[in-house]
Amino acid sequence: MISTRTIYVPGYLAPGTTHDTSLEYSLMNISCTALLVCACVIHRQLLRVHVHAAEASSSSKQKQSKNEPFIIAGYWPDYRTYIDIQTSSRQILTDIILFSIEPNTSKAIDSDGVCCVGKEQYEKARMARRNSNSFTNLFVSVGGGGRSNAMKEITSSKEQRRKLIRELNALCLKEDLNGVDFDWEQPSTQQEYSAYLHLIVEAADEFHRSGLLVSVALHPHQLLSKEVYSHV
Repeated sequence: MISTRTIYVPGYLAPGTTHDTSLEYSLMNISCTALLVCACVIHRQLLRVHVHAAEASSSSKQKQSKNEPFIIAGYWPDYRTYIDIQTSSRQILTDIILFSIEPNTSKAIDSDGVCCVGKEQYEKARMARRNSNSFTNLFVSVGGGGRSNAMKEITSSKEQRRKLIRELNALCLKEDLNGVDFDWEQPSTQQEYSAYLHLIVEAADEFHRSGLLVSVALHPHQLLSKEVYSHV
């Protein structure tokens, strides 16, 4: 039996290419005895390639469990909302991740002027989900390149983490989302990394009680603990 874990590797497709160089990064030291790497190249520069890692014993056959559906998830950035995702994703994606919200310490997540996903993008995503033949889950990304400056301060205290988690939970329920995708780019010390793991676990505990999901964008040399894997 193979238990699947989803690992998100950043990297956009260059115009006219069908290869994502992020797949060439080393995925060594991941705590699994067998690793299956499957990539789906999404067209029109819309989405990031995702890597699906499967954890199994060395004697297990590398087969996907019937109870573990294959996930093809992609990012839809706020600066490409002109793309018709109803056409682009209808037969391709299982999950769409709206990129992204930039957390801060002064304003609530859903306050006016908070970068960068807005009401129009949420509405377009919900409409695409209603009309889709394939995908069912809508996530919102938290952080990302150039949008993670406040993560160090936010994750440093339990009170700040709880505030962010409550706001994200309320946002998901308000906008009819299925969960969040954390994307801190990226912790630079062991203390910051530890605080980030606390955020993920605490968010998962809170979100699961509301029937919501948590995923994590992983970057080269950024690993999760077994405890985190058991929560996301």
